[in-house]
Amino acid sequence: MNRVYPYKTYGPDITETFLMLILIILLNTGTVSAFELQVGHPYKPTYSLGVGYNFTRVDGSKRVIEYMEDADSLVIEGVLEAYPLPHRLHLEVFVYSDDDLYLDTGYSYRDLILSRLVLTEFVHNTAHSLFPATDPSEERRYLDRDRGGEYEEDIKNAVFNLRFKYPGYPFHLFVGYHGYYKNGERQQRYLIGTFGTEMTVTADVRRVKYETAEVNFGANGHFGPIEIEYTHGEKNFSPGGETSMSDMYPETGYRPGDVYQHNVIPEFRGSSDFIRIHTSYTGSLVSSATVGKISHRNTFSGVERSSLIGAGQVSYIPIPELAFFLRYRYRETDEVNPDETTLYGLNSTVTTGVRKAPDIKKHELSLDIRSRPFRRFNIAGSFSIADIKRSDTDGWMLLDADTVKKTFSIKAFGRILKGLKLRGQYIFTDNRRPLYNSEPERSHEVRLYGSYTLSSWMTTTLSYKIRWDRNDNLRYFDGGNDVLIEDGERNNTMQNVLFLTSFFPFEKTSFTAGFGFYRNG
Repeated sequence: MNRVYPYKTYGPDITETFLMLILIILLNTGTVSAFELQVGHPYKPTYSLGVGYNFTRVDGSKRVIEYMEDADSLVIEGVLEAYPLPHRLHLEVFVYSDDDLYLDTGYSYRDLILSRLVLTEFVHNTAHSLFPATDPSEERRYLDRDRGGEYEEDIKNAVFNLRFKYPGYPFHLFVGYHGYYKNGERQQRYLIGTFGTEMTVTADVRRVKYETAEVNFGANGHFGPIEIEYTHGEKNFSPGGETSMSDMYPETGYRPGDVYQHNVIPEFRGSSDFIRIHTSYTGSLVSSATVGKISHRNTFSGVERSSLIGAGQVSYIPIPELAFFLRYRYRETDEVNPDETTLYGLNSTVTTGVRKAPDIKKHELSLDIRSRPFRRFNIAGSFSIADIKRSDTDGWMLLDADTVKKTFSIKAFGRILKGLKLRGQYIFTDNRRPLYNSEPERSHEVRLYGSYTLSSWMTTTLSYKIRWDRNDNLRYFDGGNDVLIEDGERNNTMQNVLFLTSFFPFEKTSFTAGFGFYRNG
């Protein structure tokens, strides 16, 4: 039994305003004079049409035609292009079977109306993945409920874009739609049991029917030296078919033995709002900024997540040989989840608490400098600092610390001699209080690369990379004693060498000999 939560609409209600602006543009479009409508040259329409028949025979698995139907079918191919200016129209249709087609059509009127629709449909055939012939042990077993099965999914994809332009001024309204649909069967694998009981890896057939719909609309325009764009989006994922599966699970310390749901596919709803501003892309000084909000909701669990996003960039190129790029990024994530969740069995219910999801704020600032002091020789340097703050971490002992990560790199590359290319880079990372023990607190990395073209028939390449990682403060959580342990250190050195020599005796023939070495420890 699924828990259904009421859905609330995200984002501002701007549909009426958007439709009103489209109406104003269409009314002004109609004021174009009759003389302007006749401007242009007469182009005769062009078209082509082809008809055929496809005979198909498959012996054995349909995986040999993974994206085709195994049935005889009529084939139709047609292309039409017409330009009765100021109108332009194109249409392409390719039909290979009932479930295999491609359609691309578009219409435009001057530069005021522009539209395009692309539809595709195809099938995806997959074979049943078999388990090993014998079970690992008496407590660890395999159960195949659909041995020898073959599966087919019908996939449809639709993309539609429409843009309106205000006559005589660079102001646009646009709307876009993306639909993705999947219907059919697939293999589902899952585990029944726990480490304290018998464990059975099970395979079964699952019927799926997924629908994903995404709509975006907005406006953009040039206002003096800047361009501004606003976009609002809505995206919904609606599962059908078998949204969950049910099986008998053995008794454990926190639940009785019963038939429970598993492998649930929830419904998702989301929305987004973005404002983008940038100056002219010409000139030595260019800047841009983006502010947006993204919201998601899982209607099965009731979890809601909202993210506030900001980004800005300033680039300055005083001379062709020198460039500066300053970037800033910000992301704040706030997640709200229920305090408890209920597991519904056929004859029982189990309610358990849920830890509060942590909230995260991340600031990142970076500076890149690129220089070309000499012809065919370049130097690039960068420095970045990222500050990650976490809150509501009472239930997550390993997340109690904030992280500050600094990265510095310098790279030189160029063509020193004719046919000789060299590249070298050094990267230093200082990562204070990393989230995972696998992340080093400090690392040094050197990358070297060189290639030499002796002639048109021989090329040699050599690359070398070495990295030193160090972490002096490993952190573990002892769940049995409910304590945090800070002990131990981790040092690691990784080396990678690759040497290749390629020969090209003929235009379409090549031979490559290589040597590689990798060490990590």
